[in-house]
Amino acid sequence: MVDDDPYSHMICKHIMRRIAGEIELLEFTSPEEGIEFIESAFNKTTNEKPTILLLDINMPVMTGWDFLERYEKAESDIKNQLTIYLLSSSIDHHDKERAAANKHIKDFLTKPFRKEMVEIIFKDL
Repeated sequence: MVDDDPYSHMICKHIMRRIAGEIELLEFTSPEEGIEFIESAFNKTTNEKPTILLLDINMPVMTGWDFLERYEKAESDIKNQLTIYLLSSSIDHHDKERAAANKHIKDFLTKPFRKEMVEIIFKDL
């Protein structure tokens, strides 16, 4: 999860673990650290486990859109290992349209994170 709001992390972690059990959750409040981790960790090996990225849009310094621009430049081996969901409080229809047009974004989920979202995320794995 890449989101500058620690409360979003707390809510997401609680719901994910309650519904999905013991799964590995990595949390980044800094999008820069999140993209650097992805570039480094997913470049070295092919991850056999499904990997979901929950990405916020509105963050200071590097927005979710900035994150995705950098992600677009990553090797295809890295991009093939991740499924990205935007998790945002944005109600701007331009954000939703932009998300729908981005081939790397699976879906746009509106905060707050809810248990129904876990079902949406895991149905395609």
